[in-house]
Amino acid sequence: MRLLARLSRSQLTAGAGVHALSSRGRALSLADEAGRDGLVIRVLTAWDLPTPWLNRQYGSIDTGVTALIERCLRADDLDDQTRCRLLCALVSEIRGEDHDRVLTAATEAESLARRAADPVLIGLSLHARGAVILADLEPAGASGSPRS
Repeated sequence: MRLLARLSRSQLTAGAGVHALSSRGRALSLADEAGRDGLVIRVLTAWDLPTPWLNRQYGSIDTGVTALIERCLRADDLDDQTRCRLLCALVSEIRGEDHDRVLTAATEAESLARRAADPVLIGLSLHARGAVILADLEPAGASGSPRS
């Protein structure tokens, strides 16, 4: 399982998204079937490098993967760093499809990363926040009115 998770990360980094999804899917199935939530989390958080492309099929959400992420997020023993990584994984899975949940997840991930003062997590969470920003909306100025 760990080897498949590392393979999927390497494939994703190399731009082989279809192969990365397949490897990650196999690793997730094995970890989940074994009842090893710790390994499920390791697989879900293995994709820890921001990529400029969508790492799933366009226009759809893998409900199996998102359900696993949400289940892991409900664990009582998660540390802030792991929770942050899971939230970033969730953002990657649902961005562009479920705006309300993706915004909350990205905001919480950034807050956790800043509290941890971990530059790697801050970068990962800022990438997640950037994926949430809608290009057709202008940011509000300090007074709350749109910028000119």
